[in-house]
Amino acid sequence: MSINFATIHTRDQEKSIEFYRDVLKMHIAGDMRPGKPIVFMESEEAGLQIELIQDPDHAYSGSGISLGYKVADVDAARNEMKEAGLDPSDIISPAPGVRFFFIKDPDGVEIEVIE
Repeated sequence: MSINFATIHTRDQEKSIEFYRDVLKMHIAGDMRPGKPIVFMESEEAGLQIELIQDPDHAYSGSGISLGYKVADVDAARNEMKEAGLDPSDIISPAPGVRFFFIKDPDGVEIEVIE
């Protein structure tokens, strides 16, 4: 058994698609629009998908959930995201060889960008 996808109910699906496409470099792997407001975004390298469902009444609001996204160079990724107008956290290093920072998607889902 393995994880195939995670679902995020969004307030504004187009903003979420732009975030996952432009910031995390994912592509649309499945699109059920216009019939259903569901789009699957996929990471080419990992094969993991994020299902984005347009559902303002049930959109994510809270804390305690994060999605991990691996990069080769956490410093470069943080600089790129800062230049793009995002507000990345400081780089955290809780143990030798472990470095990451957080950003948030348009609905406030935390994305942990880890090296």
